Amino acid sequence: MRYLIIVIAALSLAACDNKQSEKKSTNSVQYYLDHADERKTQISLCDDNPGELDNDPNCINAYEADKKAMFSDMERAIRQE
Repeated sequence: MRYLIIVIAALSLAACDNKQSEKKSTNSVQYYLDHADERKTQISLCDDNPGELDNDPNCINAYEADKKAMFSDMERAIRQE
């Protein structure tokens, strides 16, 4: 009986920390280049909560994709002139 209580208590405590299981998958820079709407949404989330998300891989990749997209647009504009 005593071991049953210990096992139940251990399982209950293990179930409390579910942050590890809630991790989102990380999208690549190329993914955010190919999906502009999701890139803008991710950047908006990152800008809204920089204290927690500043070093988030999705934020870093979305910002990098945004820079690449901006430079690509600038190159196209220069070539058209």
